[in-house]
Amino acid sequence: MNEKPWVKINSETYVDSIVGNKSGLSALKSSIDQALIGETSKVEELLKADFNSVVLTDDKWDETESIEAPWWQVFPLQILLGSWLLLLPIYALYILFIQ
Repeated sequence: MNEKPWVKINSETYVDSIVGNKSGLSALKSSIDQALIGETSKVEELLKADFNSVVLTDDKWDETESIEAPWWQVFPLQILLGSWLLLLPIYALYILFIQ
């Protein structure tokens, strides 16, 4: 039976395993070889899978993704906090000495 190539990495039956039919695992091997040459390979062109691509990276296993917010999200917050830190003492001095 010549079935369409397929591979799963999120299988409920085979936990912590890469599962697929013979043609799917062969296509995955080809995709891995392509990634080793060109750093990335789209698997959807070769087989049906529950992931999109194979990627070669130099990251370490225990490195986490960057959770830094982009500057355009941080900048307004910094302005708001800076203004508050400046205006609060001025308001306190106004209350103490003027009123």
